[in-house]
Amino acid sequence: MNHSLGALVLGLAGSLAAQTTWVVPNNANLTPYIAQASPGDTLLLSNQHTGFVLDKGLTLRPLAGRSQISLDPTGPSPQASTTSVLTPAGQRSLLVDIDFRLTLPWMQGMIGGVGHPVTATGTTSFQGCTFQSLGEQSPALTSNGDVTLRHCSTTTSYGAIGMIVAGGTCSAVRCQFTGANSTSNSVYGYLATPGVLVSAGRFVASQCTMTPGVATLHPMIGAPLGPTSGLIVDGGSAHVTDGTIRGGAFPSGAPSTPGPYDGAPAISVPSGSVTYARCTLLPGNGALGAPPPAPTLGNASVDAQLVGIDSSGSLVRGTTWTATARAGASGQLLGFGLSFGLSPSTLPLVPEPLWMDPATAILVNFSTPAAGATVPAAFPIPNVASLVGSELWCQALQLDASLVRVSPLVGGVIR
Repeated sequence: MNHSLGALVLGLAGSLAAQTTWVVPNNANLTPYIAQASPGDTLLLSNQHTGFVLDKGLTLRPLAGRSQISLDPTGPSPQASTTSVLTPAGQRSLLVDIDFRLTLPWMQGMIGGVGHPVTATGTTSFQGCTFQSLGEQSPALTSNGDVTLRHCSTTTSYGAIGMIVAGGTCSAVRCQFTGANSTSNSVYGYLATPGVLVSAGRFVASQCTMTPGVATLHPMIGAPLGPTSGLIVDGGSAHVTDGTIRGGAFPSGAPSTPGPYDGAPAISVPSGSVTYARCTLLPGNGALGAPPPAPTLGNASVDAQLVGIDSSGSLVRGTTWTATARAGASGQLLGFGLSFGLSPSTLPLVPEPLWMDPATAILVNFSTPAAGATVPAAFPIPNVASLVGSELWCQALQLDASLVRVSPLVGGVIR
């Protein structure tokens, strides 16, 4: 198996010879570099750049270390920087080790700010990225296509939500989604927000943490600003495995408003559905003697057949990369599917999203694990320079009677 994988990866390296790599100078505007690049090309970023619109399928990664995308304090709107990834149909974008940030200290405490929202449509992948935003109109990340995240995190304040899934399919592995703490002054009040809000589409996650912001009491009227749940599904669906989801506690102090003084469940489902397996659900405490809420509210249920996945991190040539599945409860055959590109699809008898083309996927490492068992699979990455910038993706698959259950997605860009 290892020899065949190495041969296929080497074949892929040969197919990349016609692609172009562009080096972007520090502080340069990305717009002309995006314009001159062709789909499939790579932009090597420097330390610092401003927000951009990516309207073709490119790979953006640092020349070294990490790259920061932040506001332009000299521009016409110094209070904001936005980034939009608008990947056209039939193409895919990959963004690696990028920090989408606010940089000026005074902006960290600005009520009503518009922050640095990032939106992603089309087939778009984020690997090792961080997202920072503030302001109720500025979710740190809006997923509205076939979007995958691995080892990413959000930081928010002043009403911003960690991530909104507004359509399409979003897959997240080993990510941390954090909502904004509530805040107020004598005029304004912002509620605590969830780590993830699903308003449409599908969200699949494994080994993720979803944490709401902290609730407080408004100083003038004593009304609670929160609490809320770490995951809210208000339309669409979510399938979550092997993660930790928290609910917010009712704020301390003596509220002037009448009860109830309940904490928030970890998962709230006003509309839509949630299934989960092997998750730690931590509802928030109530106040003034209120009992803690149930872990979930609404149409949320356990599905022990869900398959989880994790990975050892980045794919680096000359090393061995490991994907680790977490088996569902069927006790049936489990294996790994490998692909050198993404082709999102839905198939009959496959309840979860499939990210690879079944006709070209490589199926390896079959076993029949016990329910909840961890199943590692090691894949050597040849030490070949031309592999840098190519892709390797992996999902775990397990039979469940007549169904095939599939995990979220791991893998990414080879370095």
